Amino acid sequence: MRISKLILCGLLLGAFCAGVPARENNQQPAAWSTDVIGINEMHLSASYWVKQTKNADQVIKSPREIAEFKKEIFSTDQHMVDLALYPQKLSGLSVREKILSISKPNKSPLYSPEGETLSAEGYQQYTANLGLENIPEFVEAHFALAVNRSDMRTYPTDDRFYKKKKNQNLDRFQENGLFPGDALAVLHVSADKNWAFVQSYNYAAWVRLENIAIGDRKEIQQYKNPSHFLVVTGDKVWTSFNPEIPALSELQLDMGIRVPLADPGDISNNLYGQNPYTSHTVLLPLRDPEGTLEFKQALIARNQDVNHGFIPLTKDPGLVCRN
Repeated sequence: MRISKLILCGLLLGAFCAGVPARENNQQPAAWSTDVIGINEMHLSASYWVKQTKNADQVIKSPREIAEFKKEIFSTDQHMVDLALYPQKLSGLSVREKILSISKPNKSPLYSPEGETLSAEGYQQYTANLGLENIPEFVEAHFALAVNRSDMRTYPTDDRFYKKKKNQNLDRFQENGLFPGDALAVLHVSADKNWAFVQSYNYAAWVRLENIAIGDRKEIQQYKNPSHFLVVTGDKVWTSFNPEIPALSELQLDMGIRVPLADPGDISNNLYGQNPYTSHTVLLPLRDPEGTLEFKQALIARNQDVNHGFIPLTKDPGLVCRN
């Protein structure tokens, strides 16, 4: 009896399925729409643009040509700074001028998240924390690496201000950002000792001291110019969970970040309680309790969107998506 019921159910199910139109590749019906003129869902796929590109694999610039192009940028653009050539000592006057070129009142009125206008007295409070009176006649530059994603601020404060009371999408005290491993020249410390005024390769502003680690200049340059490294080719990846060093546990690394690979001879079969054979072992900067730079191994799973070395510069718009 039970077998007969199963056979009957199978026949009914087959009859039902036969009456339903088959969909190619078992896909759900499209549920996408937009009011953007001329855009269809297919345009959001990398494969569509790859197919439209002739000679997609053609190399646009070789590694040597890219290096020459970068060298030209640093030599012709006054906003680009080669920290390898940055002076070890600067005049206190030049540091003061650099700080005041960034830390100055906005030309337009600014409003706090509560809608209050930033007054002249408010600016004076932020200016006082610049610690300009503490700048010596000559400033000895120190060098550091960012240890996590960090804001670069107009003034040494996390306070936010906006151009409009109701539109709070753009914080006018936000100047730029830093990513783990970014190199910096540290030029000054705020009066409250919580912030540093730093020069990165393309910007100068204030960053929280807890987000950077000061180290030996030569070691930093070696770290920034490794022979073997990974490049993050996805929008972001994360280091593996680390029960022993929370600062390196599930650390976000964004597209374009380059991290040195650890020397195979230095890799243990037991790293933080994990066997690293399914991961890439990289070196990341870490800030010790005194604020000094040290390097520690970290793991990035091999299924993360990274590449050994730089990917070729070609016409292929989907190359990053497939690496």
